Amino acid sequence: MTEATERILELMEQHGDTAYSLERDAALPISTITKWKKNMFKPSADLIIKIAKYYNVSTDYLLCLTDDPTPPTNDANQTNPFISTNLAKLAYDKDFIYMAKIYNELPNEKREKIYSYILSVATGIDLI
Repeated sequence: MTEATERILELMEQHGDTAYSLERDAALPISTITKWKKNMFKPSADLIIKIAKYYNVSTDYLLCLTDDPTPPTNDANQTNPFISTNLAKLAYDKDFIYMAKIYNELPNEKREKIYSYILSVATGIDLI
């Protein structure tokens, strides 16, 4: 079972949801959760996004890239919310997952510098 699946199961438990109720209410295909539990499939980027919206958490949180569930905002002073959506597509990249774990272990100051650099490269806006 993937880390994302485990995080989703934790959210389901916290909210008292069953696999059926989450699939029904978040418009997921039937038996999706069961297939994830059995490692038949991994959560796709599209379904990660649906579940993030349903539980009002960030995709980064569902992918275990952060322990902060706060979803991105549309505030002009905040990071572009579509960056997190695009990161969801990296859920299957083992090198990316490994590097994200190393990143999360860095002190906050170093993480902020790296994050600013990545955003500047991704958006073309110099944030450093």
